[in-house]
Amino acid sequence: NTIDLCMRMPILAKVIEAISVSLEQVAGTMVLGFFLQYIAVGAGFLLFGNGYGFADMDTAGCATLLECLRAHFDYGFRSAPVWHSAKLTYTRFLFDYIYNLVIILIMAAIISGIIIDTFAELREEQKNIEDAMKSSCFICSLSKSELERKRVKFESHILRDHYMWAYARFLLYLDETDPSDLNGPESYVKQKIKEKNMGFFPIQRCIAMESSDMGEEHLEREVRVKDLDEFKEKINIMADDSEIMIQTERGFKAELKDLRESVSQSAQKIQGLSQLMVADDDDDKKKKKKKGG
Repeated sequence: NTIDLCMRMPILAKVIEAISVSLEQVAGTMVLGFFLQYIAVGAGFLLFGNGYGFADMDTAGCATLLECLRAHFDYGFRSAPVWHSAKLTYTRFLFDYIYNLVIILIMAAIISGIIIDTFAELREEQKNIEDAMKSSCFICSLSKSELERKRVKFESHILRDHYMWAYARFLLYLDETDPSDLNGPESYVKQKIKEKNMGFFPIQRCIAMESSDMGEEHLEREVRVKDLDEFKEKINIMADDSEIMIQTERGFKAELKDLRESVSQSAQKIQGLSQLMVADDDDDKKKKKKKGG
């Protein structure tokens, strides 16, 4: 519908949000306007013998305070009083001036000012969020100036050290992987996520800053981590090679089994042929004996 279409447009969505956020203040201002209208009706009854109307509707014939108040609520916010007599007394002039100033101008300015100020605040808040996204790390929340004071390049930090999509892939991996296939640190992080504890994120911390603070101690730690990573890679390569050797051995065993079955079948065929040849020789000998006799 129309509201959904407006919410898809950023500017219109901000306008709707500004109105909804300031709805309580606008409602309070409208209540104040109704009270001022009530004061204006009471003053009109006390000061003027003949009633007055408005540009959209002649309400001078209202007989009771309630009828005149209802007419003021309906038409009084749109126009100033309209008098049936051309004579402008000081009382009428003062009443018209105060009515135009307070109800027509000030009340409308207050309502529009509340909405405009709220819209400006929302726009400023959105701008601050966008500036923070451009000048702060999404993972550790360290600003660009804080990182560069420690001689850490901001672009390198957000694209290599704390690349947010790498964290997103890791969280997706934890969500889709069976818990029995996770190692210790991965299980720890998944448990923290279930507890809604985000303490595993390096808030206000990064390795590059720690290296500049800790000096050689951190360099040794970094070397140990690299050695450990290389050792893990070698173990993984050996595991892959072992798996290949196991699969090759299984293949050889299957081929040997097939070869044994083929040899066995061939031996049976040769044995059958030899038996047939022996039987043929015996038949030939018997035939020769019969002919010789």
